[in-house]
Amino acid sequence: MNEMANTTETFIFLISAGFLLLLGVIWMIKRHRLNSEKDLVNSILRSVSIPIFSQSLPELKREISRARRYQNDLSVIIFRQCDQKTGMMHAASNHLHLNGHSKSPCMNRWDFLLCGPILRDSLRAIDLLTYDGAKHQFIAVLPETDKNHAVQTVNRLKKILGSALSEKMSIGISHFPKDGLIIEDLINLAMPYTGIKTENDKNDDVIFMKQNFKSR
Repeated sequence: MNEMANTTETFIFLISAGFLLLLGVIWMIKRHRLNSEKDLVNSILRSVSIPIFSQSLPELKREISRARRYQNDLSVIIFRQCDQKTGMMHAASNHLHLNGHSKSPCMNRWDFLLCGPILRDSLRAIDLLTYDGAKHQFIAVLPETDKNHAVQTVNRLKKILGSALSEKMSIGISHFPKDGLIIEDLINLAMPYTGIKTENDKNDDVIFMKQNFKSR
């Protein structure tokens, strides 16, 4: 009986150990895939000279400090990719699409990344563009730009991207110091909108949402 009990315990131990080993292998495979995808994203960004957010953060903070010191305007524009599986926007569950609906056709990550050079080349030389891979978003910082001119910039970028691309991403906008005093708040509290209208651009409609959203 004791020998049978010992055999059963050994069998159970081997099954448990094998299961734990299998979980470890699965975790390592997933981690390898994530690291490989991250490396590929970083490689693409390096090839088009777009820094990642962690690299740009010191420079972004310096621009905020300069705007605070000289009391200059500064605006932030966020371009977000939506989730391929759910159709919802990354980073903010209540962030609306340009068409005002909770779901819309999405572009894949690689197509979204290829929008980066278009955005970069369409901004001014003093503007900063960076990519935040954790939240699947491009961040454009526009020094010495009030909200009205930032909206005009978004309007122009939408026309350059074309509706086929711009309608598959979500765009938010925030302004220093009204919407935030640090770069993290300006990014997280960027105000979504369903269209654009400025005094100098009468043909486009904008409806600024009254509530801010905050990234989770």
